Amino acid sequence: MTAKERLKALILNEPIDRVPFMPFGVSWYAVDNGISLYDFFTRPNIAFQAGEATMRKYPWANIRPVYGWADHGAWEFGGKISWPKGDLTMTPYTPEPLISKPEELDQLRESDPPKTEWYRLRSSFNEICIRKGYSALLPSGSIMAPLASILGIENLLKWMVKYQDAFYVLADKVLNMNLKIAQVTLEKYGAMHCSVMTDLTLEGNSVISPEAFKKFCLPYIVKFHDFYLDSGVRAVMLHLCGDHEGNLKYWEGVPLPERAIFSIGDAMDLEQTGNILGEKYIIAGNISTTTLQIGTKEDVKQEVSRCLRQAKERPGGFILMPACEYPPMAPAKNFEAIREALMEYGFY
Repeated sequence: MTAKERLKALILNEPIDRVPFMPFGVSWYAVDNGISLYDFFTRPNIAFQAGEATMRKYPWANIRPVYGWADHGAWEFGGKISWPKGDLTMTPYTPEPLISKPEELDQLRESDPPKTEWYRLRSSFNEICIRKGYSALLPSGSIMAPLASILGIENLLKWMVKYQDAFYVLADKVLNMNLKIAQVTLEKYGAMHCSVMTDLTLEGNSVISPEAFKKFCLPYIVKFHDFYLDSGVRAVMLHLCGDHEGNLKYWEGVPLPERAIFSIGDAMDLEQTGNILGEKYIIAGNISTTTLQIGTKEDVKQEVSRCLRQAKERPGGFILMPACEYPPMAPAKNFEAIREALMEYGFY
């Protein structure tokens, strides 16, 4: 089977020859092709070309061009953004909070998504994707990363405790902004030509409690994914970054299509997580990114073997992936180690 055929069959719950592998890369595509990170993130056509070049280089892996970064939100509301210039900052980031106090909410202008530079870059990438036969990317179903960009993480956590009314006002602004972007994108391309990846980083239990997740995060996740499901979006991935064990019980109430993909970090157990979420979803993960970055080739092969032992045979299906974004500076030998282990242990 080709990589595309294998993944399509898995999503349709049909037999496949071996476990698929997704690198979950972004900045790695730039590094792998000798492209500056600044060019990659400021020129969507370059990002697309890098993704396709890496896809051709590694036909055994499930790779598609991707574009985006986690630390965004403030920029869309008129704040600042800093572009990566070297190894210390491998992705765009917000250099300073846009606001910090509840009384500053009134001065926060409403975002007009189609007029923002973020939308221009993202929509330029989506245009290329559609022309080339890939899905257009929809906004994440999480509000936490944009809120942290606008407020800073410390202020965000403070607002969740001391200024809850202000938290909800700002969260609604972020929700409305992303829903506007989603509506425009869906109207332009149609739901069957769109996909969404909801990245849940600050929702993890090393940051907030399961009770806080239920109170502050879950209602917005439900609103986003209810909208996507009602709109006909079926290509859905959710990345549970970090430890989400205490939150897993709440996902039963989130409206998701069957065969949605849950990607998990190495703080969680593949088998246990799969059992809790159930067979209707595909589980993906969770090769240690630390091992990929600094481990030996044999370390990586052992780590891949562990993942396959835990989840290869699960009835709902399994995709081998890193625990988080593929480390951009990981040595090439360790990517080859994944292939070797997968070819040795990954066939059915």
